[in-house]
Amino acid sequence: MPREQETREGLDAAGPTEEVNLQELGQDTRAEAEFAYDPEAMNLVKEFKQHPEGKAALKRIGHKCLDDFQRAWEATEKFRKNNADVWKLFSGILDPKDGAFKDMANAHVPILMENTIRMTTRQAYELFGNWTNVFGVTPIGPDDEKTAKLLSLHGNWQIRKRIKDFKRQIGHRGLLMFDLFGDVVCHSYWDPQHRCNRHEILSGNEFVCANAHVSTMPDFSDVSWVAKVIYMDGHELRKMKGTWEDLDTTLKHMPPDWEDATITQELREMVDKSIGVDSSAYQKGQYRIIQYEGWVNLPPSTAKNEQGEPNEDKDRYCKVIVDWQTQTVLSLSIHERVDPYEKRRYEFQMQELERYQQGLQEIQAFQQELAQTQQSAMELAHSLPADGDGPAQAIIMARSLSEMPPPPEPIMPDWMQGDPKAMPRQPESVPIRMFAHGVNIEPLQGVLGLGTGMIHAAQNKAANISLSAFIDQATLGNMKNFLAKGGLKFQAGDKIQLSPGKIHTVQGAIDLSKDIIPLDFGQANPQFLQLIEMLVRYGNTVSNTPEVLSGESGKSGETAQGISARIEQATKMLSVPTQKYADFVSQVLVNNAMLNAIFLEDVEWFSVNNHDPSVGPMGRQMFSVGREMYDRPFDVEISADLKFTSTSQRISEADALVQMPNAVPELGGNFAFKHSVISKSLEARNRYDLIGLLGAPPQPPQQFGMPTSPPMPPPGMAPPGGPPGAGGPPGAPPGPPPANQQQQGAA
Repeated sequence: MPREQETREGLDAAGPTEEVNLQELGQDTRAEAEFAYDPEAMNLVKEFKQHPEGKAALKRIGHKCLDDFQRAWEATEKFRKNNADVWKLFSGILDPKDGAFKDMANAHVPILMENTIRMTTRQAYELFGNWTNVFGVTPIGPDDEKTAKLLSLHGNWQIRKRIKDFKRQIGHRGLLMFDLFGDVVCHSYWDPQHRCNRHEILSGNEFVCANAHVSTMPDFSDVSWVAKVIYMDGHELRKMKGTWEDLDTTLKHMPPDWEDATITQELREMVDKSIGVDSSAYQKGQYRIIQYEGWVNLPPSTAKNEQGEPNEDKDRYCKVIVDWQTQTVLSLSIHERVDPYEKRRYEFQMQELERYQQGLQEIQAFQQELAQTQQSAMELAHSLPADGDGPAQAIIMARSLSEMPPPPEPIMPDWMQGDPKAMPRQPESVPIRMFAHGVNIEPLQGVLGLGTGMIHAAQNKAANISLSAFIDQATLGNMKNFLAKGGLKFQAGDKIQLSPGKIHTVQGAIDLSKDIIPLDFGQANPQFLQLIEMLVRYGNTVSNTPEVLSGESGKSGETAQGISARIEQATKMLSVPTQKYADFVSQVLVNNAMLNAIFLEDVEWFSVNNHDPSVGPMGRQMFSVGREMYDRPFDVEISADLKFTSTSQRISEADALVQMPNAVPELGGNFAFKHSVISKSLEARNRYDLIGLLGAPPQPPQQFGMPTSPPMPPPGMAPPGGPPGAGGPPGAPPGPPPANQQQQGAA
């Protein structure tokens, strides 16, 4: 049976489909009629269905997407099972024992849960402890400072107020998956139902991608395609009418069952088991829609592009929406946009070209004006009487005009390469990549990362075996067994009942010490407990989460400084994986900015409590941003310092900087330094409302040791350090004495 037929076995429950050889679905033969379509269309399915070549292309593309997805799904089956096993140990689910071990102990040591929860809580508080200021936008030019601050205010407001599930998706769900499984994927998209950007964390049950020897790009740009499983109800599909095509073909079939064998979901089944949910009890499941994004070979269009040239036959980065059950292509679009860096480059080169052409026009205008003036002077010389001084003066004036220096020659931009008719290269289109990828432990080969949860799982299993063996041995030691001589029995009607002073009569015994021998299994081996303690220590070492991070008291005689030193050593090892997750969050925020550049309204108003006087008035203010402001090269910076220091330590370090001008005299007059360190001290206390009261920061000195000049005093006031009355107009009364002299006088 061909591979293509095998991969789609079981998908045709709704009705038989004809066997198709994928190798025979290409575009080797051109249809008789010309095939023209608009590459900028939101959904090419409508145009493709109206042409035989387009129909063949849709069939080929749909089968390719499903075949790629099925192959990747089968290849990652072991990965999904490993994730399910890790979750099983994390939630404390133990398989029942059978056979000879059926009635033996089945204990659990929560090594995996304890260390993972300890890690995630520390990392979540460090990264997102202050949701008011999670990230900041980095300016890319000298004129972007205010724009960057405004976009920072809007972006933080957006993930805090507008995107309702951002905290749970990125701050909790993604971080738990990052530490447990070591591989986390987030899909960013515009949700037309909720009218906002969405950022959805995907597990191995919902996402697959093409294989690669090594993948290190945070946006999957080094793999050829990615695919996501979208689970939708019937009412959600019906809302997509007008955007997707052929929805009636999908809706006339019932959705697959929750336990459909064509797509097994090991992790979901294990999570349902851990919380006590039986998905099979529900009547029906949801429709499975495959969203495929990757390079697709589209048939060439005979329509002209914007430059008036015919479209080339080349691969385009497309987004394809396919129904898994009916294999129907619901949507097909070219998923590309103008690169913002290319757009900025094109705008800059156009400005250079305009300046160069303006310089040439100035020279040309000067030469024309000079020629006209000289000609007028010569005509004037001929029109004046020859016996006077007029003709000579007119000739002298004409000669002096010729000696005037022309405007400087404009410098031709380098990109023109000596061709005065050259034009800037049109900005190129790049794929729209809305998937972010983060790994805990880098994969040396392949795509999927490794997490500490995988390592803890093996340690947890060994600890469970040790604890179960210890309990079994202790149970046998506490429950005595006996070997009795045959023929022994209790007195008729007597039953073993343990009570004070009770006498049990045994018949047929000659010597009880010999006829009844107890079996002594001994005490439980304490080495099992030592092994468990050793495994717990190993778990703390792997994740760098010692008990001191959970608030454990110090050792006997340990000083507070010693505890701080231990915490510092532990948190330094936590900083690297937390920084990796911060890089992943940065990519998600960049994707959020890209969505704003595409789907944001022309003007969106938002209300925040502004503490920066350079942006606007302090206090609760209304600001507005637009789609055009986000259509630019974008970069973000996570606000967390990732030092894992306590709040009191941060305040102490910030206050030490505030006191530094008292120890360094050269900083005493540096008001820019004082403004900065006082602002940082208030930030450490989360008192952003007081920073604006400091006013705008002054300019820093040109070199170290030179104090910044304070503002000039108003008329009648003495400058700092000057005599009374200095600085005022002549005859003005002397100003009040300095504050220190007033205090001395009062004393």
